[in-house]
Amino acid sequence: MRILNITFSIDNGAESSWVMYVKKNILSDDTYHTTLLRIHSDESTHPSYGVQFNFDTIEKLNVFKAQQLPLIYAALHKEFPNKWVMFETELEAILP
Repeated sequence: MRILNITFSIDNGAESSWVMYVKKNILSDDTYHTTLLRIHSDESTHPSYGVQFNFDTIEKLNVFKAQQLPLIYAALHKEFPNKWVMFETELEAILP
């Protein structure tokens, strides 16, 4: 299994709206198995969240990154301009 983890750092004033938007507009899409995770860190940092997208194959992950992910980022930029930053990490599940 391949996992795309996107870590977001959110402006304090936009946090609750951002979480509601992600739940309604990204996590509700049944096309992808997704998880929203709250990242607990130092109190002096902005609120941080991880959004994980799970895929059966690397090919499906690459198609998602090429076709769907730019649309998600564009929608977030439109709704929350200059209120978040992110970085992506690709993970591979190693099963026993």
